[in-house]
Amino acid sequence: MSTESAHTGDTSSDQRLPVTCRCALCSYLASDDPPPRPDSPEPDSDVSPLRLKPRPPLSKEELTAEVEAIYTGLIMIEKKCTDVHQELRLQSVELKDEQWRALHTLHSKLLDEHHDFLLAIQHPTAPPNLRRLAMDRSMPARMWRHGVHPYLTLLQDQLPQSQEHLRTFVNLAYGLYGHLHTSIPTFAKAWAECLGHLALVAIMAANDVDECKRWASISQVGFDEALNSGPTSDAASDNSHEQSDAAFDVPHGRVHEQQVTDEWVLLGDDDL
Repeated sequence: MSTESAHTGDTSSDQRLPVTCRCALCSYLASDDPPPRPDSPEPDSDVSPLRLKPRPPLSKEELTAEVEAIYTGLIMIEKKCTDVHQELRLQSVELKDEQWRALHTLHSKLLDEHHDFLLAIQHPTAPPNLRRLAMDRSMPARMWRHGVHPYLTLLQDQLPQSQEHLRTFVNLAYGLYGHLHTSIPTFAKAWAECLGHLALVAIMAANDVDECKRWASISQVGFDEALNSGPTSDAASDNSHEQSDAAFDVPHGRVHEQQVTDEWVLLGDDDL
């Protein structure tokens, strides 16, 4: 299986849901949205997060303003993710479908913000200071740590009831990371490893043996690429060389910390 074919996937997204409970998870839907971006589409417009939209040339000033607006929204949603998962860690309850859908919406919005931010700073008119932001602000590591990892952990904790929600989110995240792998090769090692982890988790949501084998093969492609990529230029690290990574233990259905060498995931809270 080629690397290119292994890095494509289906995506899905949910519409906004009415808030019918007052937990932090659902109440975020009723809170203020991130500030609008320059020339942003209407909320109900059908715009795929993975489709690049044709746009007129931007000046450096206009691009800087757009990047700042995207980052402001990203920070807001990132904080919501942190707050929600902090509350959920204090609870020991089985989530309802409505809560799973709210979580999916929350995390998919954060992934969209990261995706848009990373593409914006790669714009042809972007000056060097904008292009460095992904490294300066450790964006690939933050994308995984806040946008993906806590939700995957929760989904795995509540298997098999959460199987379909796990399947939906893995498809979404895999498609988005696959697009980033193609469009932003600067962080190819980080994207490849994330794709490998996502494919490994997808095995738990597979419906049959053939699907398990397919995801296992895809996962190996991602990990092999990451292993053979050499040092990444991704300063999603904290410039140290300690050993730390989040690895997936599929037989036990859990995410746990495993000591491996992989500098891109090293991130301190002071980077937020």
